[in-house]
This record gives sequence, structure tokens and C-alpha cells, in this order.
Amino acid sequence: MGGVIRSHVRRTPLLHFSDPDTGVDMHLKLENLQWNGAFKVRPAAALMESVTTSELAAGVCTASSGNFGIAVAALAARRGIPATVVVPHTAPAAKLERLQRYGARVLKVSQEKWWETILTRHCDGVPGLYFDAVADTRAQAGGGTIGLEILEDLPDVDTVLVPFGGGGLVCGISAGMKAIRPRVRVIACESELATPLAAAMHAGRPVTVPCHPGFVSGIGAASVLPDMWPLLRQLIDDVVVMSLTDIAAAIRTLALHGHVVAEGAGAVSVAAARTGRCSPGRTVCVISGGNIGAGALATILAGQVPEA
Repeated sequence: MGGVIRSHVRRTPLLHFSDPDTGVDMHLKLENLQWNGAFKVRPAAALMESVTTSELAAGVCTASSGNFGIAVAALAARRGIPATVVVPHTAPAAKLERLQRYGARVLKVSQEKWWETILTRHCDGVPGLYFDAVADTRAQAGGGTIGLEILEDLPDVDTVLVPFGGGGLVCGISAGMKAIRPRVRVIACESELATPLAAAMHAGRPVTVPCHPGFVSGIGAASVLPDMWPLLRQLIDDVVVMSLTDIAAAIRTLALHGHVVAEGAGAVSVAAARTGRCSPGRTVCVISGGNIGAGALATILAGQVPEA
């Protein structure tokens, strides 16, 4: 899969970072440095390269809170085909602007309608091939190339902390890494705004949880997708839930001391590492994206937590 997507993605660096506030050492996998600002170009490219030109003739569509849609729209623009992205009404303005910059048709819907689109993998009234960023094994393999790069750069890694959205990224990374280094621990990281995986792990099955608005977008949904649950139980070693205060502190620390710009979802892994409770040994935090709005970043740098 790495060869299939190589022309579309950057091999992002893995950098050592010592948090001056907590003293915790970690390594940062900087997917925020992808040309689209997030790891999502990996699964998007994997899907785009796996289908024929004739299958793409009518265009592509997807449901996304922003980053996957941005990647799909950009890749579609390169091929000269239309892209439609269904977004929840809470999608950040910064991500909507980037979608429009790449020429995507943006359909803003309710959270419930957006989730229904993800579940059914179908955009009502929209022609084109639907791209599923989570459950499609091709998309998971695309995201899993991150894990293989981590092993190349840090073969003796002990723990990898991964933001949890729908599970495609964390499952792809875990499957790839555990095939080579079975002892590695892969921990999924959620924000307090929505905790579907933590709730499912506690209940032993997918359950519905409330979703609250906030500045952390791209992770958090009403439930774990039913067809992802068996994979998650098999591949994920633990799940942690971080507060908005802790995530904002992680973003601030990364910017001021690491010169790294991360969005809320991208920094949740660092927030988890900063607690010092996730695991001893060599820890990698996947910074999944850096598409944060200027206003939210300014608020965080001023020592506050954005309202949205």
C-alpha cells in the first residue's frame, strides 16, 4: 500500500519531544505536516488509487467533519472530477473554507443526517462513488502506513497513542504494527465531548453516547460503528478520555515549546501522554492533523479554552 499512495503523501517525520511542563518524553508522528494538514490524505489516496477511471467518471462523495473531505476534494480536483462532501452543521469554518478552496460541493446537514450518511455509506441524491474513511479496509491500510513508518524510525517503540474518530486510523496502525512487533501497545484517545469507544469497552458492545459541541472536531461520534467493533476489540489495548482543558494545554505546549501546530483531535494523543499514565517506555503520539482555526489557536495560546 505504501507504494500505491507514495506519490500522494509525504513521509512525515518522527521527532523526539520532552514536555517542559510535565517532564514526559515522547515522540511525535507529525501528520499535521501532510500537504493537506492531516493524515486523511493517506486513506483518501488509497481509495482513489484502488478504483478505475470509469468508476470515478461520475465523481466521488463522502461524509466528513472536514479533514477527509479536504483530502478527497483535493485528489478529485487533481483528476478533474467532481467531489461532494456532506458535513455536520458544527464543522469548523476553517475546514469548510479549505473544502471550498478545492472546489468541493459542500452539503451542510444536521449531526443526525451526517451520521446516517456514514452508517449507510450513501449520499442521498448525489451521484458518484462513495468513499468510506473508516470501515473500508483499503482506507485502513492507507492510514496503517503511519505505523510502518513509525517502526522504521523507532523499531523498539512500546506504546502508540492514536486519536480515535471512527476507528479506521487506529485499527490500520495497530494491525500493521502488531504484525511486525506484537508487543506494541496501541491506545485510542478520545475527548470528553463524545466517548463512544470508552463506553463500548465498558459495556462490551456499541452503545449510544451524547455528543457535545466544542473546539475538538474530527473525533467523537454517537456510537462505534457496528462493523468496526470486532476489529476494535481485537486491535486496541486501551482507551483514554481527555478533557478539553488538557487538550488545550497540549496544543499550547506543542506550539510554544515544540513549534508544532496541532488541531484539537491531533493533540489528544499528546494530552494523554502528558498525564504520564499511559505507559512507560518509548511512546509515540500520532499528531493526526493541524487544521485549527486562527481564532481557536489564539484563544488557546492566551491560556483559555475555546468555546467552539
